[in-house]
Amino acid sequence: MTQQRKHKIGASDLPAIMELEPYHCKRRKWFEVAGVKPEFEISDTFHTLRGKRLESIAADYFSEITGFKLLKVPPRQHPKYPFIGASPDRKILHPDKKRFPGLLEIKIPGQWHFKKIQQQGIPESWQVQVLFGMYITKWEWSYIAVFWADGWEMKYEPIEKDPDRMKDLQEIALDFWISVEKKQIPDAEATAVKCKSCPFKETCFKIGVEIKEKGEEKILTPSVPLVQKPALETKVQRFIELRNLKNEIEENLQQLRDEIKELYPTDYGEVIQLPKARVMYRKYQREQLNSKALKEQAPEIYSKFVYLKNIEDLRIYEIW
Repeated sequence: MTQQRKHKIGASDLPAIMELEPYHCKRRKWFEVAGVKPEFEISDTFHTLRGKRLESIAADYFSEITGFKLLKVPPRQHPKYPFIGASPDRKILHPDKKRFPGLLEIKIPGQWHFKKIQQQGIPESWQVQVLFGMYITKWEWSYIAVFWADGWEMKYEPIEKDPDRMKDLQEIALDFWISVEKKQIPDAEATAVKCKSCPFKETCFKIGVEIKEKGEEKILTPSVPLVQKPALETKVQRFIELRNLKNEIEENLQQLRDEIKELYPTDYGEVIQLPKARVMYRKYQREQLNSKALKEQAPEIYSKFVYLKNIEDLRIYEIW
């Protein structure tokens, strides 16, 4: 393995080291920090480009709606352990100048992810990143601001200082660094969502991985070629955003259908009139053809009614 060590462990590395998300992999992060040469270079994605280009806009909007003054600051490192550090998005200056400054972490997801955060709250992985940033900077308070640019909406929440958790995060970072120093490669469990776009896949599989989930053997297939086409990438990422939003809408619609059926006054018949809508609800049976059984039990008849149809099959899988 060719190595050129990364200079430090940053706050954004902690969630991956702790594997807090399905796509996080401790071993991949180990390869990155240890300086193992990747099998291919990964360029900025639609998500990372959006975050870089809109960060200053989101910071200005946060300042506008909260009244806090913000400063852009350089990366910080721990005074005792220079190999761990953090890169705060902004430093928050409190109106009361006697108070310590705060840390601002900015996230700029797409619509589907933003709506999910509105419903489920700030992910643990982001909270860990902020807490570790507070530990490095020694700042006493913080906010995380989540900005959906298309809808010009922002959700922001304070992240309370948690000294015990911050100390635990320090130990996790130090233990991880020691494993890099001693060349102790962590164990890895292979999953499709982790491995199919990993730039260390072949290196990792040569060392050995564990496959637990049935059907996950597909991640062992050779890597497909990496194509660099920004215009295509933009369209594909937009498609994924809209598909995720569509899936969420369909789930909400199904839940509403079930609730409407429970409330439907069946004694009024199949069709009712509301002030602003007409609703029909009925239960009935209809015939359906079991084509599989027909093919198995009467193949000659089945073949007489089968014809070839030209198909264009486009499949898009979201990877991280």
